Amino acid sequence: MDDIRALLLKFITSFDLGIEHGSFAYEMLVLGIVVVFLALLDFILRLIFIKGLRGLLGKIPWFSSSTADARSKKVLSKLVSLIITSIFIGLLTLPFPDGGAVYAGLLLIARLCQTYFFFTFLISVIDTGRAWMLKQPQYRDNPTVALLQAFKVLAIFLGVLVVISLLFRIDMSTIFGSLAALSAVLMLIFKDTILGFVASIQLTGSDMVHVGDWITVPGKDVDGDVMEISLTTVKVKGFDNSMYTIPPYTLVSNTVQNWSHMQRSNARLCARAIYIDISSIRNVDDKLIERLRRSGMVSKVMDQLIAEVAEENSKQSLTDDLTQVRITNLGLFRNYVLKFLEGSDAVDHNYAVMCYQRPMTEMGLPLFVRFFTKTSNWNMHETIAANTFEHLMAVISYFDLKIYQKISANNLSSSTETELEEMLTSKQEQSSEDDTKE
Repeated sequence: MDDIRALLLKFITSFDLGIEHGSFAYEMLVLGIVVVFLALLDFILRLIFIKGLRGLLGKIPWFSSSTADARSKKVLSKLVSLIITSIFIGLLTLPFPDGGAVYAGLLLIARLCQTYFFFTFLISVIDTGRAWMLKQPQYRDNPTVALLQAFKVLAIFLGVLVVISLLFRIDMSTIFGSLAALSAVLMLIFKDTILGFVASIQLTGSDMVHVGDWITVPGKDVDGDVMEISLTTVKVKGFDNSMYTIPPYTLVSNTVQNWSHMQRSNARLCARAIYIDISSIRNVDDKLIERLRRSGMVSKVMDQLIAEVAEENSKQSLTDDLTQVRITNLGLFRNYVLKFLEGSDAVDHNYAVMCYQRPMTEMGLPLFVRFFTKTSNWNMHETIAANTFEHLMAVISYFDLKIYQKISANNLSSSTETELEEMLTSKQEQSSEDDTKE
């Protein structure tokens, strides 16, 4: 800086324009020479940094994108402005060696500009670093991403304090002392920022939620893919293309259902209940056995059950109808469901396939069917589940079982008609038998 000042002073004194040294005209002339010099220097530095250095950065893959190129240009532009402003402050003593009101005003403006360019340069560097980390898969979920945003907030806060110090000529130590006294108020004002900062580190550091995860927050009506985790907000894109915005500490303080492991495993749970009308459950008779033997799969299941029941009765010497083990149509259907699912190519057999009863309710006996499909794709999963349960509900009548359905005007009239038809059919069969006997 001393060399630049000496060079300019030598250049100014080499001209004798007949202007008295120390006069206002002389000060303005020297100030004009300084401004022209800085404008020329600004042009040269921008040519070197923005044109030359940015061209070298453009050869790096990430900086070759339009967004990264714009960010790098902004950072370098702020850097050049900071350098020029700092040099201007150093050269301001040339036109105003004795100080004065004009010198004090220009110095204040220059220092305010220097503060502005310094902190905007710092914020631009932080934003560029954060954008680069978000583009890298290995750094995307790093807690440093949230930490950088905390640094950005801190930089803005410090910038405001420096501006206050310059405008009101208050020492920074006095300002920080006053802030210490107002720490309780500051904690209240920045409560959400502090909680968000800590929560965002917990989310990423504890491997709880990452960008791209599908999450559900019960009780908050939040269901969708995580798009961004920042210091104060977590953005979740819903399946209706709406955007949820929630604070990070909500995900830490509440139960969060993360579906990412299901998506990575490529196996999705299907667990649904079929409500059985209790009045339709009965022991299997010979007529039902003969009808079900037409199906190869049911025949195998039934023969296996009959053999197991016969062996159990033989072991315990059970012969009377009341105490001996019998096969029920529901038990036969349960075993058929298991056999059907075990033979399905759409079911992932690395996980347990289950069909079991749950406690009875006013809607009947819940028969719970649980299995995993071989896909995490929502559409494919629902198609497989629909096909499976449509088949089970269609064949359940072959086992003389009925699915419970709440009575309404439509199904009541339908059931009444069915019962009348069954009664007429049975009477016709009975009369034909009587005629045959006669």
